[in-house]
Amino acid sequence: MKTTSSIAVAAVLLAGPAALLSAQQEQPHNQETGSQGAHFHPNHVAAFVGATSELRGSKKTHFTLGADYVRRFGSSGQFGVGGFAEVIFHDPTEWLFGAAGYFYPTRALWVQAAGGVELYQGGHGGDEPTETTASFLLRFGAGYQFELPGFSLTPLVLLDLVRETEALVWGVSIGKGF
Repeated sequence: MKTTSSIAVAAVLLAGPAALLSAQQEQPHNQETGSQGAHFHPNHVAAFVGATSELRGSKKTHFTLGADYVRRFGSSGQFGVGGFAEVIFHDPTEWLFGAAGYFYPTRALWVQAAGGVELYQGGHGGDEPTETTASFLLRFGAGYQFELPGFSLTPLVLLDLVRETEALVWGVSIGKGF
């Protein structure tokens, strides 16, 4: 039941921006970039607040905080590379670090593929903390970046594949382009 509600929330987070995008009128020609729409910032940093919902096993949802940096390149900023760090408040606490590649089919919509590492102490499920264990992480996701005066707001949904487990990461990033 929690998985279904998590997927429903994730769908709403992405469907809302898509509906707004289709309702928007065409933006005027931008003299600075020579293209339609607003100028993109080549650098973007953001703080993330959301949740990680396990899709297998305990199927629990855990509070998650994170940060990321993206560098867009090319004349239209259609591609980007970046890095991320997250902490999942689980027992034991999990730390995720990785590098990502981005594709921007529009100025605001992005899709991501990433690789990284998950770090945690000991085993899961109440085991005593022992040594730090590292596992490979594979991540896929999408988000829609709303540009507001002075900052951006990005609802996003990510799928993490780690330790033969799948998790849905969903929430909102608040960032700044420069």
